[in-house]
Amino acid sequence: MSYFKNAINFLQTKYIFNIYVSFIIIYLLTFIGERSNFLFLSIQVVNIFLCILFINERPGLNLSTSFYTFTIIFLGIFPIAEFKMGVLYWGGKELSDFSYIIASILVLLSLIAFRLGYEVKLKSKSNKKIQYFKNPMTRIRSWLTLKTIVFLIFPCLYILAAYNYDVIALQFRGMGEELETVFIFEFFFIKPLIFNIIFFSLIVRKDSGIYNKIIILVSLIILIFFVNPLSIPRFLAFSLFVPLIFVLGKFYYKLNYSYINVIFFGMIFIFPLLDIFRWFKLEDNFDSTKNMNLDYFFAGHFDAFQNFARTIDLNFHSYGYQLSGVIFFFIPRAIWPSKPEGSGFLLAEKANLSFNNISMPLVSEFYLDFSYIGIFIGMFILGVIYRYLDRNMSKIGIIDNHKKIIMVIAYTEFCCLQFYLLRGNLLACTAFISSIMASVLLINYYFKIINLSLKQILNAIKY
Repeated sequence: MSYFKNAINFLQTKYIFNIYVSFIIIYLLTFIGERSNFLFLSIQVVNIFLCILFINERPGLNLSTSFYTFTIIFLGIFPIAEFKMGVLYWGGKELSDFSYIIASILVLLSLIAFRLGYEVKLKSKSNKKIQYFKNPMTRIRSWLTLKTIVFLIFPCLYILAAYNYDVIALQFRGMGEELETVFIFEFFFIKPLIFNIIFFSLIVRKDSGIYNKIIILVSLIILIFFVNPLSIPRFLAFSLFVPLIFVLGKFYYKLNYSYINVIFFGMIFIFPLLDIFRWFKLEDNFDSTKNMNLDYFFAGHFDAFQNFARTIDLNFHSYGYQLSGVIFFFIPRAIWPSKPEGSGFLLAEKANLSFNNISMPLVSEFYLDFSYIGIFIGMFILGVIYRYLDRNMSKIGIIDNHKKIIMVIAYTEFCCLQFYLLRGNLLACTAFISSIMASVLLINYYFKIINLSLKQILNAIKY
């Protein structure tokens, strides 16, 4: 047992992270590919090691770690491999070395701007403690179970009706997406709502000492049945289940490398398997080796940097028009016919690509709107915002009241959603992430209102 514990502890240290990232970089730099450019590769290595340096200052599940890890993977490691292998996505024309170099320099600029913004110190209010969940009495236990069941009834019945009561289709994304009654609302609001209702109740039970193995088991069964990770998009499964594991397992408090290692492990082993269920049908023969090869990793899943380089190569700007679509994303196209499309669609049209639902990283969105100055100002503001949120959450202390529970759920899920937001496109990501955060907000108001009854119970049993 001690050997297993030591192995787990070792995997949480910075040494294993630094070792395998350094090994990947050395391998990519030394293998003989179709293309090579010393300046581009050098800048890429600088970008990666800057991210490693910043991560080592404060690892853990936080927004800055998500930002730097995204940059390492999507804008650092994969661009090197794609460049040296001559990989081109979506039938686009070959990009010059100059376009890659400029894109790499602008990624470096975005890192510097983000870091400068992250160093800005803002005053933050101390978290006021409110209503504790620290009384494992029978009446409180009954209150939590009853209110959770009542809250779950409508979304669970709704999702069953949306899936035409086909419980098999409910378990697999490929089958669910074939149903005309299942679309964005079901994936990005109802399922996260069901998940977070149960997430909230499990945190209350764990932190208040209200243990009932049968209720906890039933809660997890309901959670998996309605929000099976095989039935939802990969980024959503990552953004829901990783916070659940980290918060309930109390890894969230620890400033170690478990979050980063989960990301790398998931990208290499878990995401390829989940991608199979994107198109999976019962009549299909399941092949676990289908995506476990290099072809999967260069099939367009990591096209962010190359799309950024294409934006630079085409040298076109919207001067804030694309950003206006993001700010007013909630206005339907029926009211605003000229509402901008996602920037990925715009780039695909300009570059005559064979596929238009492509990623557009945040750094490219800023460049598309306001060129170089847009990258610097945009990333600086992003750094300021991330610093403010990270700083406030680092002082939250023990999760012991309603407000903190909601804050932790929203924050940890938002940290994981950064990989989707930073990859883009921004318009779609803003709409989907807002929907997921709205489910947390609804839970906040529901439990805040009914918490008045808990307060009355606590006052009634004082002695």
